[in-house]
Amino acid sequence: MAEKRPCCTCKRCYCCCYCTFFLLILAMGLFAAIVAAKFVQPEVKVKKAQFTGFMVTPSQATFDMDLSIFIDNPNDWPIKATIQELNARLYSLDKKAADEIGVAH
Repeated sequence: MAEKRPCCTCKRCYCCCYCTFFLLILAMGLFAAIVAAKFVQPEVKVKKAQFTGFMVTPSQATFDMDLSIFIDNPNDWPIKATIQELNARLYSLDKKAADEIGVAH
């Protein structure tokens, strides 16, 4: 009688794993290429800039400002986003000086 060969050998299992991995990488690359091709640069406009406060102390000068900006994102899924709130803290680059005072200009 002829001996039956096992249906799943190590060689066949490795071949299936490599093919699956290759197809997965190929699909991710194709997805990234499609997303990159559909990308359109969002447009940002400053609608209003208004000073709301100003304070000078011996060690620093600070001012408060309200900015209204308009962001138009013409992209659709998967690059679509919604900004709920945007906070920013700006300071002079001289604040990064070793003495945290810097040079007056």
